[in-house]
Amino acid sequence: MERASALFHGIICDRAFVDGNKRAATVAVILFLVAKGSVSVEPTDLQVRLLGEVAVETAMSRLDVRDVADWLHRIFDP
Repeated sequence: MERASALFHGIICDRAFVDGNKRAATVAVILFLVAKGSVSVEPTDLQVRLLGEVAVETAMSRLDVRDVADWLHRIFDP
């Protein structure tokens, strides 16, 4: 989850795009975790919504990479 959180945080905080950084980070981290086999192919709506909230908090500089990793564990670990 640490690599996934670094990817997520980097896309959002380094502003890879003019618009859509939170959406891109959300999709990227889900695809990354699916590729690693950490989550099922279709995450639940609740998981996606929670990840969206983490994206907003990250964009507001309230969460660092370690905090994001903790949230990813909470959201996606069984």
